[in-house]
Amino acid sequence: MNEEQIRIAEYLSANAVDYPNRKTSTEIRNICFLESGGPTNEHIRDLIRDMILDNGFCIGSTNYGNG
Repeated sequence: MNEEQIRIAEYLSANAVDYPNRKTSTEIRNICFLESGGPTNEHIRDLIRDMILDNGFCIGSTNYGNG
């Protein structure tokens, strides 16, 4: 994983375990000081997708009603 993915992994592991503690891509972007990559945080989503597919990191996602 790259430096940005390590920051995401550490943040999620410490703060986003279980459904009530879920985080949005915007929250992840702001807390980890990452570039958005577009209006729907494409860069963040790409980093997380790679974490899941290439590194086996267990991350779930949810629909917040509008997405």
